[in-house]
Amino acid sequence: MKLTKKILAFVLVAALLVTPWSSAQATTYTSLSYTNGYSVVDGVNYEKYTVYGSTSGHSETATVLEFHPDDGYIPMAFAAHAGSVDTLASQFSTAESKYGYEVVGIINGSYFDTSTGTLTGMLVSGGKLSSTAFGYYSVGDAIDVVAFGYDGSMNCVTSQLSHSMYINGTLVPNALRLVNKAQSDETYRTDAIFYYDTSCGSYADSSYGYEIVCKKVDGTDLAIGKTMKAEVVQINGYTSGSAISEDTFVLSTPSNS
Repeated sequence: MKLTKKILAFVLVAALLVTPWSSAQATTYTSLSYTNGYSVVDGVNYEKYTVYGSTSGHSETATVLEFHPDDGYIPMAFAAHAGSVDTLASQFSTAESKYGYEVVGIINGSYFDTSTGTLTGMLVSGGKLSSTAFGYYSVGDAIDVVAFGYDGSMNCVTSQLSHSMYINGTLVPNALRLVNKAQSDETYRTDAIFYYDTSCGSYADSSYGYEIVCKKVDGTDLAIGKTMKAEVVQINGYTSGSAISEDTFVLSTPSNS
């Protein structure tokens, strides 16, 4: 196969609307009671609470890490592999060995589809988009996310992320559907492109289809308010799980696309 190299450009824009914290918490429980806990390190406690839902009449256990930013620790969203469910031990190991974080506690804060295990929501760290699901139209679905500041502050915000994709200067409408998320039940989206980089690991978390391996150009990356440029370097036929390196990413499309 003779491959014609094409330059791709992604433009990401995020409109963040800060919502009052009170409005983000629906009154769905009648009681929140302390169950038990212990000290992890000085200033950080692992606690359990029982939450009773007034609407469902159901009780659930909530586990949290409690600390104050003034004690030197801050909360952060982290995912070693954004595409698939991963173990806490693996996340902990990657955070320390690959990124050099000093981690004193890690808990599962993910939202996922219980029928498929596919992670939902959006993850942005330092401006880089690690994972998200775009809507069916040119503007992404508005979703509520938890945002942590560099000083450890926390806000609940509504984020509406949009993107534009150009191939050789020509706009491809509504191009991306998933970024670093397991394709799974999204294979019916024959008009969509699925994006994977090292945020989901060393291999694309894709289903069988055509996979286009691209190399990032000029040190650009998929980040909020930035334009990423890339060049097509390889097209793989009916396949899944193409390898990914730090300077490459994979675009996957279903076989019937």
